[in-house]
Amino acid sequence: MKIKSIDGVLFKFEIKGYEFPPIRKGIDSNWLKLNVQIHGRGINLNETDPCIQSSELNDLIRWLMRLMLGKLEPNQFWEPVEGNFTFEYGGKKENVFLLRIYPRDNFSVGLNPFSLEFLYTDKEISKLIQSLIKFQRKYPVRDELNTLPPHLPD
Repeated sequence: MKIKSIDGVLFKFEIKGYEFPPIRKGIDSNWLKLNVQIHGRGINLNETDPCIQSSELNDLIRWLMRLMLGKLEPNQFWEPVEGNFTFEYGGKKENVFLLRIYPRDNFSVGLNPFSLEFLYTDKEISKLIQSLIKFQRKYPVRDELNTLPPHLPD
């Protein structure tokens, strides 16, 4: 997933693989290594951290689908249990969505709070979802009994 903020900052979110590829069962079987890159506004960040589970990637896709379908209210958010970043829906105006991303912890750029704002159409949100679905297919949930419960807004 690669997107550009309204002020030209590039945000790239890429799954690099399972944290423990040989482990197929148990709590550690679904942790994914996430690489985040943020470039622009004097920021040059490239960090990888095993901070999201396969099931959470599925939840993020569902959250973005709900956003696109108008099922979210402004200021509703999604974040993985590790909390290294948060996605927040800022509202929709004239068929354009405001999406904010708050990188933290290993993905922090020293500014607190730091956020990136993105304006996206339905078509662009759909492309975001499709890029995440590619990761979902490549890194599916391997042990259903040891996944985190869904973290979706009501």
